[in-house]
Amino acid sequence: MEVDNFFYHVRPEFFLMVNAKTYAHLSHDVGTGNYRLRRPYNYLFKILFDCELISEFDDTIYMPTKAVKKTRDYDMTKFYLIKVRPKVESGIQDRRNFQPHLLFHFAEMLCTGRYKTKFIEAIEKLIPGAGFDLIKYNGISVNTQLGEIKVEQIMPLFNILASQKNFSASGFVTSAQLHKEEKEKSVWSSED
Repeated sequence: MEVDNFFYHVRPEFFLMVNAKTYAHLSHDVGTGNYRLRRPYNYLFKILFDCELISEFDDTIYMPTKAVKKTRDYDMTKFYLIKVRPKVESGIQDRRNFQPHLLFHFAEMLCTGRYKTKFIEAIEKLIPGAGFDLIKYNGISVNTQLGEIKVEQIMPLFNILASQKNFSASGFVTSAQLHKEEKEKSVWSSED
């Protein structure tokens, strides 16, 4: 089944005015040393969208009498105008069978797991036998830690995992499905 949406016809541009904390989450590198920025949505945003800084403004344009706030991580006295566009090519190989909750689960596993956990070891627990292809085709080693995986590596790694013979019957897919159902259940119960 072919899905038709406006991303196939044009790439829309979104212009957003965001505070310093949001701008940091959307634009800064995620990886070693930036533990606060290691969130699943940050990874997914960087995979799916291009983000460009247009201009920065002082917070006085919105709140003229507000006290100046600066934190160790963010300069909260600034607002940033950014342009966001969907990427031309996100790296998804099998668009027909792509399931977004699986990619989200993979990104969540990368950023919420223990930083020093060995990547291959964690994947092998969920998809036995996948480690060989990950090492062979992506250049990571047995000693690569979760925190060392870069955003640029996520889609190639995910595509290798999704191409495994036992992927659809793996513990990874089951875990992702249960996590998705749990999230949906919590959303529906909070609306009641």
